[in-house]
Amino acid sequence: PAMETPKDKETAKNNLNKEWNWCAVASLICLALFFLFFTLIASAILAIIAQSQIEKNPDKYKGKWMRYPGLVIAGLIVIGLLMLIIAIIVLLATI
Repeated sequence: PAMETPKDKETAKNNLNKEWNWCAVASLICLALFFLFFTLIASAILAIIAQSQIEKNPDKYKGKWMRYPGLVIAGLIVIGLLMLIIAIIVLLATI
């Protein structure tokens, strides 16, 4: 196993002092409830709020990775729904 450097120990110690960004946590939980459409919207909104909070105070928060699934998956689903709506409109226009 690789030896821990003083920087690794300092990073680990700093992470212990950080608090979870609860908007990022809530975004991930809302994403888990994807079958309820409104939770996808809430997931995206909470992920955007978490992004803003983490950028303003990067030394205060941990759990930065949790904001990405909310943004990416909710965004993909919204794009998919828009494509579906456009396809339906085009289909109806050709009838």
